[in-house]
Amino acid sequence: MLARDLDLFAAAGCTGADVSLQNSFTVCGGRVNAREVDAIGRVLARFPLRDTMHGPSGLNLMDTDHHNLHVAVARAFIEVTAALGRGVLVVHEGVWPKGLAATEVERRRAMEVEALQRLGDEAVRRGVTLAVENLPPIATIPETHDAWGIAAQIERVGHPQVGATLDLGHAAMMARSRQ
Repeated sequence: MLARDLDLFAAAGCTGADVSLQNSFTVCGGRVNAREVDAIGRVLARFPLRDTMHGPSGLNLMDTDHHNLHVAVARAFIEVTAALGRGVLVVHEGVWPKGLAATEVERRRAMEVEALQRLGDEAVRRGVTLAVENLPPIATIPETHDAWGIAAQIERVGHPQVGATLDLGHAAMMARSRQ
């Protein structure tokens, strides 16, 4: 399926692709599955595209109950991205339950900032840049940063290997939902 999709992109004249790794088995339980990484690497090598890797949508560095697992998963996806010879890993910003006190939301934001700083250090070692992407408004996602919130988080992170990627479609949907 990946080969078919990349073939369509290349045939259409695309020069790059955002390759979703979330449905691959490259990472299981926060550990890298080298066999799956090698298989995907063989497919990617057949195409002259400049790819970014897209991590799992469920990654949530603001999850207090499973924070260490989310960090381990992010770290493993950084390793996968480097092993595939790619330089950018797209990850989504954190989400939190509706109705949290402002102090608790701020505590979780700080937790996300600290995690992104540590992951940025790992990204430096592996030659990868983390690109934090805005989510769309989805009924199953309680609360999340808008594009301005991500910009503020990235500024707080202050790490050269941690930036943002703005999904304009997601931003427009979020703006409409908050009007």
